[in-house]
Parts: sequence; structure tokens; C-alpha cells
Amino acid sequence: MERARGHPLVIDARRSWTHPHPLPVGEDRPPWRTPFFLRPARDRAVWPVHHLARVDGLTGRVDLDVVRPSRLVG
Repeated sequence: MERARGHPLVIDARRSWTHPHPLPVGEDRPPWRTPFFLRPARDRAVWPVHHLARVDGLTGRVDLDVVRPSRLVG
């Protein structure tokens, strides 16, 4: 997927999963941070709102994130 898109994907995974299953990180792939109680930096394209949110029209809970389209690449 990354090769086809031409840039790194954002990998949304909690430490409980990444601790036993390390993911690649580096300058070209910063780690996903979950700043639930902080306003995101202006350069941030995606940030989490809640990992167990309820959305009208959907059954069950969802991982709800906010996207700033102007910051997306591609």
C-alpha cells in the first residue's frame, strides 16, 4: 500500500499491541501518539477523538478520528 501511494501510512495501534509486535518508526514514520486531552499541533493531519465512540447510524462502538484534509498528502 505504501509503495502504491508513495508515502508512509499512519498506523493506529495501541501500545498493548505494539509492545509485543513492534512497528517500524523513524523520521519518515513518526509514532502514532494519542493526545486525547491536548489540542493537536497545526501540522497534524489525523488525530484521535475516542477509541470507543458511538456514531448515529452505526451499530456498536467505533474508533473515531478527525482528519484535516488540507494536511493529507496525495
